[in-house]
Amino acid sequence: MALKIEDIRLITGSDLVLFPSLENPEPEMVPLVQNEDISVFNNVPSKPKYLKDFQYEEIGEGSFIFNADCYEVIKSLPDNSISAVLVDPPYEILGNFQSWDAQVPSVKIWNEVYRVLKPGSHILSFGATRTYHKMTSNIEDAGFIIKDTISWIYGSGFPKSHKVGSEILETENGELQNFNFGTALKPAVELITLGFKPVDQLNNIENFDKWGTGGLNIDAARIPIIDKESYEANMNGNQRTLKPEGAKLGVLNGGWKVDKSQKEAPQGRWPANVIFDQEAGKMLDQMANKKGKMDFVGPSRFFYCPKPSSKEKELGLEGFEKTSWRTESGGSRDINARCGKCGKKFIGDPKYICNCDNPVTDNMVFSLKNNHATVKPIELLKYLLNLIVGKKEDALVLDMYFGSGSLGVSAAELGIPFVGIEIDDHYYKIAIARCKAAVERSKNKTKE
Repeated sequence: MALKIEDIRLITGSDLVLFPSLENPEPEMVPLVQNEDISVFNNVPSKPKYLKDFQYEEIGEGSFIFNADCYEVIKSLPDNSISAVLVDPPYEILGNFQSWDAQVPSVKIWNEVYRVLKPGSHILSFGATRTYHKMTSNIEDAGFIIKDTISWIYGSGFPKSHKVGSEILETENGELQNFNFGTALKPAVELITLGFKPVDQLNNIENFDKWGTGGLNIDAARIPIIDKESYEANMNGNQRTLKPEGAKLGVLNGGWKVDKSQKEAPQGRWPANVIFDQEAGKMLDQMANKKGKMDFVGPSRFFYCPKPSSKEKELGLEGFEKTSWRTESGGSRDINARCGKCGKKFIGDPKYICNCDNPVTDNMVFSLKNNHATVKPIELLKYLLNLIVGKKEDALVLDMYFGSGSLGVSAAELGIPFVGIEIDDHYYKIAIARCKAAVERSKNKTKE
C-alpha cells in the first residue's frame, strides 16, 4: 500500500494504557518523554490530524520524512499500512530526564505502531543492555510477540568505568599483584528485539498471500559461503565427503542406506541471531586458528558489519558545517577527548594526559557534519531490512526515531519506500539531505 500524503487518521487510536490524573500522579508512572500528548491524562481525545498538516519532505516517490512528534504522526497513519518497523529509539541510559534519551518508547507509542502495522509484520528495535528489558516489555505489552533477540557484537567499545579502589593479592605464581576495582564492563554488544504482530488469517501462508507479511526473508539475509567445499562436504549430516546419487552411505537395519536425493549447497548459510563487526569476527577466527594456518577458514559464520565511518555518515552533506553533539565543560571519560587548553587527552599514558587544574573539553574534536550520537551502519540496516520487510511489492517501512536518516538511506538503496519521523529540526535537515543523496545515487546506479 503506497502512502499518500492526503491520507488521514481513520480511527482515534489505541490508547490502552491509563495514566494517573495530574492532580495526584504517582511519579514512577508518569511518562518522562517530552512532547507527550498531555490530553491522555485528562481522557480528552486528541484531535485527528491530516498528514499534510505536519511539516514534511517527500523523498523520491512515495517516501516521507516528517518533522514532528512521532506519536502524533503515527496516530495519523491508516490501519495496516506499514510492512515493517526498523528503529533505533532512545535507550534511557544517559540519566538526564530532560534529554532526548529520557525514556524508552512507551506502551502508548507501541500501541499505535501495532495498529498501523500489517498483520504478520515484524519489528526490529535496537536497545542497550541495561534498559533492553524495559523496551522489550513495552513492546510485548502492546500486543507484539517477541520472536527473538539479535546480538550485534563489536570490538570497538570503550569501558566508561571509574576506579573505586585496589587490593594487593598473591597470584598462583607467588607474586604480589595489584588488582584494581572499577564500576563498569567494556560495552561490546547492542541487543535488537525482534517482534511480530500476529497474523489475522488461518496461518502464516494465507497471511503472506493477503498482506505480503508473516515470514522472515531467509534467502535475502543468508550469509555468503566462503568455505564452499567444506560446507558442501557436510551437507548430509555426518558425511565428510560428497558422494554421488545412489552411493551407499552406511548400514541401516542390516542393509545399506542409500542417499537418493543428493543436495546442492544453498545460496548461503542460514541467518543467525548474532551479528559481528569485522573486528569482533576477526578476533573469533584468530582464537580458533591455533595452528596459525594461512588458509584457515574460521567458525564465525555470521554477518559482518563495521561501525560507520565519517565518510558514510556525511555522504550528501557537502554544504553542511561541522558541529559537535558533545557539550562537556570539564574533563571527559571518552578515550578521544582532549583538553581545550593543553591539547592533551584525559585518558591514557600518565606522561601525556592533561594535568590542568580546570580542564576544558575541546568538543570540536568530535565535530562532524553529521554529529548524531548513535548513527548505525548502512550495511547493517540493509541486512536487517532485507530480513523483515516481506514482499517488496507495496512495502512501506517505518522508523519513528529517524535521527540523521540512516534507515532512509538504507531503504533508498534497496528501493523500499519509507516513513521517517524526527522531532529535532537539526537532524531533520541532515536526514533529508542524506536520503535525497541516496535516492540520486540509486538512480545513477540504475542508469549504469
